Amino acid sequence: MRNGKPLTPGLILSLIVRLTLIVLSAEILVMMLFNQLQAEGHFSYLQEAVADSLLLLLVSAYPALIWVIRPIFKAAQASSKHTEMLAAALENTGESGMALT
Repeated sequence: MRNGKPLTPGLILSLIVRLTLIVLSAEILVMMLFNQLQAEGHFSYLQEAVADSLLLLLVSAYPALIWVIRPIFKAAQASSKHTEMLAAALENTGESGMALT
């Protein structure tokens, strides 16, 4: 995916697994942090839920950007570039008076 390979079903599955592992790992880290700080019982349920959500977002955002979003972006760029090359080739074929059969 570094070279902008197209998104095949196998690569899509790989990205889903990566995202799942990132979120799972981040949630485990957040829960371990809460346990270490003995935060349970000091805050309301809503405050704990908001803190958990924000920490999960902070911990998982960068790894998700690097290992999931960036490969999707590169694949989209490669696909767009490939489409532009095909369109240019087709346009040049029309200008030269040749037809592909």
